[in-house]
Amino acid sequence: MLDVWEGEPQANVALADLCVLGTPHIAGYSLDGRQRGTAQIYQALCGFLDQPATIELDDLLPRPWLAQVSLDAACDPVWALNMLCRGVYDPRRDDADFRRSLTGDTASQRLAFDALRKQYPPRREIEGLKVHLEGESEALAQLVRALGAVLV
Repeated sequence: MLDVWEGEPQANVALADLCVLGTPHIAGYSLDGRQRGTAQIYQALCGFLDQPATIELDDLLPRPWLAQVSLDAACDPVWALNMLCRGVYDPRRDDADFRRSLTGDTASQRLAFDALRKQYPPRREIEGLKVHLEGESEALAQLVRALGAVLV
C-alpha cells in the first residue's frame, strides 16, 4: 500500500500499477485526525490565553457508525484483523477512486488527485472501537489493543 507520492499531486502511474493498494495521500484525513488537529490548536490557544479548556473533542465528534464488535475467541486472528480494520475503514474504495484519477492527461490527473483530497468523505478511526471477546484469547486481546481498540 502506498499513500504518499513523490511529486504530488502528480502520482507516478507506473509505480501505482505495482501497488496492491494506492491512495491519494489521505493519511490524517479521517474525521478524528482532522478534529484532533483542531483540538490541538484549541488547547494551545487556551494555554496562551491562560484559560481553561471547556470543550472536549469527544463532545464534538459524532457517534461512530460502528461502535462495538463481538468476536468469538476461537476465530482466526488474521480474519479478526481484517474484519476489524475493514469494518472501520476499507481502503479499496479509496484505491478505486485513486486509480480512476490516473486516467487522462497530466493536468487532469493532478486536478483529480487534489479533488480526491479536498472532497474526502468523513471516515472514523479504529481507535476507541469497543471489542468484546467471547471467551479467552490472549492473542486476540493483544491484537485488539495493538490496533488501538478497547476490550470490553
